[in-house]
Amino acid sequence: MLLALLASVVLQAPEIAWLEGEKPLATNMPIVAGASANKERLSGESWLQILVEANQVQKIMPLGGAMVSYDFPISKAGERQVWARIGYEFARAPFEWRIDSGPWTKVSPDDVTTDAVPLTDWNEVAWLKLTTADLLMGTHKIDFRIPRNLNANGEPQRTLFALDAVVVAQKFEPIGKFQPGQDWKTDRDRQAAQNVFQLPAAGSPRPLVKLEGDWEIARHDEVAPPFDIAVPIPDLPTAPKWTAMPVPSDRNVSRPDLTLAHRIWYRTQVNVPAD
Repeated sequence: MLLALLASVVLQAPEIAWLEGEKPLATNMPIVAGASANKERLSGESWLQILVEANQVQKIMPLGGAMVSYDFPISKAGERQVWARIGYEFARAPFEWRIDSGPWTKVSPDDVTTDAVPLTDWNEVAWLKLTTADLLMGTHKIDFRIPRNLNANGEPQRTLFALDAVVVAQKFEPIGKFQPGQDWKTDRDRQAAQNVFQLPAAGSPRPLVKLEGDWEIARHDEVAPPFDIAVPIPDLPTAPKWTAMPVPSDRNVSRPDLTLAHRIWYRTQVNVPAD
């Protein structure tokens, strides 16, 4: 009976396809796999990069652009979200994607991502929702095409493209390199969630408690325009991911992975005696 129950739970688990960027099914030009710094912030500690200087574009890049392809299975037809974790925020070259033989969809350098994490100076990795698609049962293919990067005068420009991972799932909420269902919390995160500061009982002088220690922090990303950061945040994010944060401290020093989180929430707990 226990085995039958476990089998039922496994069968009902949501289907997830997770594709590592550095492991394409096919490509039409040399790629670079790996990371020079903070590789622990990448899925599999590596990603795919296409880096071509302006004077090399016509020599190295195919006339129709660079192509990388991946395939993934769908065991039950239905609606799926498709996300890509890409690099070089705002500096990346324009690129296109398609599923199977569908139309190409263009992504510009200015298209808004979420959950941006720095790797090095001027090199970030962030999640971009590509689409929500109805997919039939069977094996599907997703292609990425990076055209030759030209300016308004038709002159080649440096081409930067990086892909850490692609996820296909019924629902996906980005949190760094972690796959849906993975436990992303550390022991310190869990301890911070349980941390309760104790206010002393009433008396004279007025009781005080120092709130120094691990609080929790969550980012609140803007994922759709407008982006007026001067306007106060009206509410909490819909699915906050709370992690540990020492207070007081410099956020950029204590949590360098959150330096690109421009809106953040802090929280902690205080026990106030009834008196």
